[in-house]
Amino acid sequence: MLAADWGWDRSLRFDEISVTVTIHNNIEYRRDNGLYLIGCTAFTIGDNDSYFGLQTKATTGPSHNYSTIGKGAIFSGWNMPTLDGVRGPAVHYVEAGDYEGNFISVRIPYDWEAWEYTMRIATEESDDLGRWFGYYVNDTWVGSLRFPPDAKIRPWCATPIEVYGVDVRPSEIPYWKVSMLPPVGDGIAADLIKTRYPDNVDSLINTLITVDGDRVTFEVGLDHIPEGRGG
Repeated sequence: MLAADWGWDRSLRFDEISVTVTIHNNIEYRRDNGLYLIGCTAFTIGDNDSYFGLQTKATTGPSHNYSTIGKGAIFSGWNMPTLDGVRGPAVHYVEAGDYEGNFISVRIPYDWEAWEYTMRIATEESDDLGRWFGYYVNDTWVGSLRFPPDAKIRPWCATPIEVYGVDVRPSEIPYWKVSMLPPVGDGIAADLIKTRYPDNVDSLINTLITVDGDRVTFEVGLDHIPEGRGG
């Protein structure tokens, strides 16, 4: 529905990236759709595209018949070599498929609410097959994926809020306000490149992005169409 694009010096490569967000109001979205706050998407570890974030309606994946686990945290990577390259805490779920391209995803139930959260991807250790990167939300380990042996995080990132599931009317999206600071890679803050409303969802115009200093705020599910967003 909306997004902010971030970047660093193109010569940089990172072992860790973190995104700090403030969720201003708690929401429940229990219909056929969900909302996904993606900490970073279109970001690359080695040559593998990845994303991570928080969802209102996470599922278990095929091993548990895609059962809904409620609010959750999720970390996914594309073109990953084998299912051996995923691990997680005592309660975690794995999904692998090709309906969005060949991907592996690890996720856990995570009952987030109105609060401040730091979502972090960080290198762990290497083994004979590759290099592990783990996903953490504050102090909670969500799970880890194994990337190629020389993998590093490349210096670009997009932070969107998605609505996923069946077709939805703008009025059906619950109001949600989230603000964020620039992503940080190995201690270096990213630069804001641009904010945007994707053209392919231009009917979802009850959304708004505002920028105040280095803080970007997203609002979706507004009860009005912001000035300048009408057709």
